[in-house]
Amino acid sequence: GMSKSIIFMLFFNLLLVYSVCGFWIDKETKAKTLENSLFQKSIWDDMNTLLTEVEKTVLDVSLEEFKDVELPKMIVLDLDHTLWDQKIQELKTPLSLQQEDGSIIDSTGKILHVTPDLKHILQVAKKLGCSVSVASRSNKPELVKEALELIGASHDVKFSQVWFGANKDVHLQKIHKDSGINLSDMLFFDDETKIVDSAKKIGVPSVQIKYPNLLTFNTFHDSLLSYQEIKSGLLSK
Repeated sequence: GMSKSIIFMLFFNLLLVYSVCGFWIDKETKAKTLENSLFQKSIWDDMNTLLTEVEKTVLDVSLEEFKDVELPKMIVLDLDHTLWDQKIQELKTPLSLQQEDGSIIDSTGKILHVTPDLKHILQVAKKLGCSVSVASRSNKPELVKEALELIGASHDVKFSQVWFGANKDVHLQKIHKDSGINLSDMLFFDDETKIVDSAKKIGVPSVQIKYPNLLTFNTFHDSLLSYQEIKSGLLSK
């Protein structure tokens, strides 16, 4: 009986020590884990709040600035070396989206970097009542369609002319014919000097993107503000 009591007491004491140590170790671990997770959550919450505020500010400031400014009725965008950084026809289908930065990756692992400002550009165009079209000399229209759908831009693009040609005069004329919007009421962005020059010759206000830079929100914003001046410069020639 005595030996059983001693064994029981020893077992009880060991259990008590283990429980107390375990409690403090567990308590400290849980506290650190909780602290880390709260810290991480706080960082993410702060970042998300900041991003939301930045987006809101960008939109509010932009829309306020355009109250008394003549705006284009149609934004026409080139794709290769303007919205993204290479010729899309060199990619292999199927394409997929890289969630981290919104870039596109093809079946071989090749990455197509898309301007990070595309979302803001399309948002502002929509808020200001400007239609958006695409004029591309790519010979892979289905690949272009797939890419635009992946980056969530396909529903914003009202008119699309994607086919290979010497320049984009006919692309722009077809957008004019399909939309009923005059060439002089468009604002066209492209990276190639000869294409921008030929667009200007048929009366399309145009802005050249200096590749390797892609179209940024700042360039888009400044071009909208100076649209009347760009348009007047063409009409006076």
